[in-house]
Amino acid sequence: MAEPVETARMQELPQYRAAHELVRRNAENAIARILVRTGKRLGQLTGEDILAYSHLARMNQRHAKEHLAWELLVALGPLAGEPPTLRAAWHANVANRRHTVETLVGRYGIPQSGVRDLLIDYLEELKPNMDYSSLEGLAYRLVRLFWVEVLEINPGQENLRLAPDVAAKWRERVKVTLDGLPRRETASTYFAVRALYRDLAEWSHEQPERWAVWVAPIPLPRAESKAVSKQRRQVQARMQQRTRSLTPLLLAFMRSAEDLRSKGAVLLERTLSAGHGEIFTIDGVTYRRHDPPVRGKINARVRVWAEVLAADDEARPPAPVGKTGRYHGGGSRRILGLGSSGDFQRDRRADRRTAGTNPVVPAPLRRPHHQHHCAAPAYRSVQERPGTPHPHVP
Repeated sequence: MAEPVETARMQELPQYRAAHELVRRNAENAIARILVRTGKRLGQLTGEDILAYSHLARMNQRHAKEHLAWELLVALGPLAGEPPTLRAAWHANVANRRHTVETLVGRYGIPQSGVRDLLIDYLEELKPNMDYSSLEGLAYRLVRLFWVEVLEINPGQENLRLAPDVAAKWRERVKVTLDGLPRRETASTYFAVRALYRDLAEWSHEQPERWAVWVAPIPLPRAESKAVSKQRRQVQARMQQRTRSLTPLLLAFMRSAEDLRSKGAVLLERTLSAGHGEIFTIDGVTYRRHDPPVRGKINARVRVWAEVLAADDEARPPAPVGKTGRYHGGGSRRILGLGSSGDFQRDRRADRRTAGTNPVVPAPLRRPHHQHHCAAPAYRSVQERPGTPHPHVP
């Protein structure tokens, strides 16, 4: 950020000092991106600017990294009147942060026309009896999946009375996603379009001057509705059959999970009590405590590593224990990373920069069980080191 005075003030805040280095860096990067996107100074930012950026990040399926940025801006003063946390801001005054119906329709770029105004009026009529999420989904189906597709097939379409060939092409297009993949669920779109035509026909009796001009035949044959109903019943039948098949295995799965958890706890306790390079054996598996050197404050290691030296034929190391356990390995090596993916990537970069050692270059490859007793080492990250701050990234 090109504001040294405000940056220095921010770095002195208690919230900033208490956060992990990775979270601090994410917050600074988020604020910098918001300043670039808005063209504002730090003191000119508003809650809407941060919420808009956070919404964009979530739409692009990126992890939200703006929580600390929000708290820092509240403490600095630009967001002094806002809730103390980003999560609280999302829940406060939710109705005031929702898009209008006109915005929901206009976001898909359809040109000004009578049908565009009709869709806005139609959604405005339904809005009082719908929650915002349902209204947003309905707008997506009627505007993006229906009318935008119709205009791409026939750019001169001026009303809802579709020619048979246009209706047939639309039904084929809606079965494919925007990425070109088969759409698994079309029933909700068909239902929304059918409801639009039926509502207009019914409302035309009460207000003919407003709705009668838009009454038209439904572009969905009855056979299509029967096929959708059959497909829905088949999906439900598959789900019920899967439940019946897996229910008898639940107890065995729970016993296996408890056994793996117990073995993992024993391995963690024994590894924590061992020193660097110390060799120990648990259930026929020989381990060696391994603490690779760390370079740089940012790459502070937050995990304890156990190197698998050998294993009996009938023994195997415990499976991953943790929320994000992953196997990584290249050649005859195997790495299990526990904790956040950021921890693993940081540890991997630290290993690569370590001079005079044989760095582990992981790749997403799971080794077969019979290779566990190979002479080449396999590193196992047991758990976070106690007392070391965890780089929690919300």
